[in-house]
Amino acid sequence: MAACACSVATPDLSRASDQLVITGGYPIPLGQSADFSDAGESVDVRWRHYNRGHTAYEFSLGYLNNALSGVIPNTVDDFEALIRRKNLLAQQQNQPGEGFILAEYGTLEIYSFNANVAYRVSRRARASPIFSVGAGVYKWQVPFRIKFYDVPSFGEQRAFDPIASSQRSEFRFDGRFSEQVINYTKRQVTGGLNLAVGADLRVMKNISLDVEGRAHLIFSSGKGDPEEGIDDQDYLSPMHFFLMHTGISYRF
Repeated sequence: MAACACSVATPDLSRASDQLVITGGYPIPLGQSADFSDAGESVDVRWRHYNRGHTAYEFSLGYLNNALSGVIPNTVDDFEALIRRKNLLAQQQNQPGEGFILAEYGTLEIYSFNANVAYRVSRRARASPIFSVGAGVYKWQVPFRIKFYDVPSFGEQRAFDPIASSQRSEFRFDGRFSEQVINYTKRQVTGGLNLAVGADLRVMKNISLDVEGRAHLIFSSGKGDPEEGIDDQDYLSPMHFFLMHTGISYRF
């Protein structure tokens, strides 16, 4: 009886090919970006074209959404403490002391488009590390407003100004401010860089599992209206995030 030797065909990844990569995961703020945001969620869609060697060029679209924390709620707390003090001082002078604030803020959202160069250590192995570096365009926004209502005035120009004491430490009640708003909302389209290390594992002829860690440096700015002089946010300039992603890729 003749023996039959059988083997499973392995695709030749050394030839030119295209891949569609879809990944999702968690963006982790780094440095001063951690002062105003927490870990959130993100998704990335990437088209990658391998040359006949180990290198590839790729284009990616990404979306990131992080909850706002730290500096932002602390700012709200500071203004609430100021308004409580103004209310108390007004009431001590038998004046209306019923001021209050409303804070409105959402999440940090970042949309990105990047052009990268990737390098797969082995084109033939079932699993291999992949390195990537590139640059792109980022569109981001941080919505944050504080509205002041019926705040007692002791001679300040604005409801959110601290109380200025006289030489004799006496306060002068001038009435109540109408509604005033500090609009800290920032949005910008700017450039940035990214650097990644990852790996893929081929599970079927044309399908692989992908995992990567990618760092983003976004050249953002927290500058506000120079005439207002209160809504600059240095913690927005620049922004740093590290994305942990997993997903799948399909090879054409």
